[in-house]
Amino acid sequence: MNAIATEADFTHAALHSLEPGVPDSTRYDGWTAEKQKRFLVALSLGHTVTRACAIVDMSPRSAYSLRNAARGAAFRLGWDAALLHARDVLADELMERAFNGVRTTVTADDGRTVTRHRHDNVLAFRMLSRLDRRADAACTDANAAAVRLAAADFEQLLDLVARDAAPARAGLFLAARLGAAGAEASQDDLAPIRTLARADRWLRTHTDIAEPLDTADLDPADRANWTAEQWVRAEAAGLVQLAPPEPAAAHEPRESSIDRELRELHELDAANRAQRVWWCGHMEAWRTNFPPPDGFDGEEESEPDYEDYERELTEEEADAVAALRAREMAPFIASGLAERDAWLAMCRGEGEAGAPWQRDGEERVPAMA
Repeated sequence: MNAIATEADFTHAALHSLEPGVPDSTRYDGWTAEKQKRFLVALSLGHTVTRACAIVDMSPRSAYSLRNAARGAAFRLGWDAALLHARDVLADELMERAFNGVRTTVTADDGRTVTRHRHDNVLAFRMLSRLDRRADAACTDANAAAVRLAAADFEQLLDLVARDAAPARAGLFLAARLGAAGAEASQDDLAPIRTLARADRWLRTHTDIAEPLDTADLDPADRANWTAEQWVRAEAAGLVQLAPPEPAAAHEPRESSIDRELRELHELDAANRAQRVWWCGHMEAWRTNFPPPDGFDGEEESEPDYEDYERELTEEEADAVAALRAREMAPFIASGLAERDAWLAMCRGEGEAGAPWQRDGEERVPAMA
């Protein structure tokens, strides 16, 4: 009995363009906006649901759960639109098989391998026919028109999904394209939009009732005493508007020690220049930013009309600084000399009793007789 090897998986060149990406941050159900987008792109390129889920590292069950949930309304619309795009991939593969056929390898019990070339694409043609019915403009399915509109602008729909937009955004997406089509919308055409609106309403207010809500007991001035049920009705009635978040405080980068030292040096330099004459600890000399007198041949930096100009003092300026310093220091020197004379007298026993010296933190030692 011959053992027939399993036929190679149904593949196409376009199907290899997607590979499982690096897992990104997930929300509580794992389906981030980026994963939803990659999943829809995989479906549009002809991948099966199982393969598309493997690409985004999610399970098929979770994909169907999101598709059937209110929060997945836009995801469901993109799913159906992606299947229409997959029709083109399947059509290309069938065209390839129609012209070139399919090679099947058969292995006999004795180990001989036989390769057969055949043209049998009944199942694939049936799949193509199924997708053709979906794409048929005369289809009476209420969701078909919405899916065709979404498939026509599939890239824009992917951007909508990638932003994790609410179902209402998907409804606006469809409504705008339905209006651009120029035809008067029927009740059936509006059904998908109403479905998206109900899904959005449910997510926001946990109610999908269409009749007006009773707001007689909803006094905004008394909102501090509202119950949880009243808050739900107020939000459903449009009485609640969330305040925009406060802008984040500007983050000031931490100043490094080098930057702090440079800043302090610049501040000190600016303060010195404001005095016109200052002591430069780096050069251990007096400096000035006065313009040089005629005949000046000393050391100078930059040009006199520049802000960073400085030079050494002339002999006349140095004498003036010395005289100024002498006048400023005279009172301190006189006071210090007076204290010195008193200290000497105390050491000789000529002054008041007391210790002529002491260490910090020690008690005073009585003076010797």
